[in-house]
Amino acid sequence: MTNDDLAKSYFKKSTDRLDILDLLLKKEAYSDVIREAQEIVELCLKRMLRNVGIEPPKYMMWGPCLLSMSITRGSKISRPKR
Repeated sequence: MTNDDLAKSYFKKSTDRLDILDLLLKKEAYSDVIREAQEIVELCLKRMLRNVGIEPPKYMMWGPCLLSMSITRGSKISRPKR
């Protein structure tokens, strides 16, 4: 399976999950809505990374991963000030 195939697969999965959100919301399953929404964001992020040729991390620590990629690519992403 190529990066393009995987990216398309992530897009289909995320759009399928979007359809499920309405049902969960109608049933007032709010914690499930949040969980599925988080999964949708993760799938979309994986798709975007694959589209630009970056292998998504295999762990859930996205923040440090994105910051390190932005530094190596010369982007202007920075840590929020506390």
